[in-house]
Amino acid sequence: MSEDGEPLAADAEPTTEAPEDASLDADAELLLAASEEDAPEDDEDELDEVELDGKKVKVSKGFKDHLLRESDYRRKTHQASEEKRALQAKEKEIEERAALWSVVQGELADARALDSQIEQYKAITQQQWRQLREEDRDRYDDARADHSLLMDKRRELEAQINNKIGAFQAKEKEEQSKWVAKQEAEIKVAVADWSPTKEKEVKTHIGEKFGFSAEELDPIKDAKLVKVMAYIHKMDTAIERAKGRASKARGESGEPIAPVRKVVGTGKPNNSPSQRLLKNDPEAFDRAFLKSLG
Repeated sequence: MSEDGEPLAADAEPTTEAPEDASLDADAELLLAASEEDAPEDDEDELDEVELDGKKVKVSKGFKDHLLRESDYRRKTHQASEEKRALQAKEKEIEERAALWSVVQGELADARALDSQIEQYKAITQQQWRQLREEDRDRYDDARADHSLLMDKRRELEAQINNKIGAFQAKEKEEQSKWVAKQEAEIKVAVADWSPTKEKEVKTHIGEKFGFSAEELDPIKDAKLVKVMAYIHKMDTAIERAKGRASKARGESGEPIAPVRKVVGTGKPNNSPSQRLLKNDPEAFDRAFLKSLG
């Protein structure tokens, strides 16, 4: 403050310039401003870096947790929305199929009624047709025309039914192909070397181990079941290889592997890590032993 009462330049209120990056929307700018106000100016360690609208900014740890929770909420909400849409689409598809099948059922009933009428004409012998023609030509002509009309309706109705059933089966086949492709993709993620040859190898092993036939195992495409079979095959193969290496080691030395001799007379129990593992978790001990052989 000068002697004349005029504010000095040093006493003037500082001005805040607008952010240079105009791509941040209003919400991001408010979040950034709030984080800067809450954060200590001289303590950079209290700030965490987050990404807002493609830009990295620093916010307080508490505010970062809030952003993460909000992001998780949005992700779950979007996932629930997608699942709801998929369910609605499936329900609509089921309703359409039910309506189509209802129409087919009605047409099948009509076809059976036509068949019943046609059978009545089939029961008339050639001799009866000739006799009717001689006795009443008009009635004969009407009967022949009626029979021909019934046959035409039957063929037309049969074609309609076959077209609907064909479309239904084609849709089923398409959906089955999509499902199988999805299962195959999931299996390939879990089993790195998965291939038709690997599938045959795994299913042959499972068949021999549990007594299933190829006809029983070949149709199995469900990813969960196939992954279980692949895991069993992998573990059995690893055990067989470990046994083979141990057998080879005995063959090269010419002598069987001698068991570890117990040291007695020391008056102290054997409390080595391997013995503790064997006592507390035998399965983990077996895995460690097999791993040591490799």
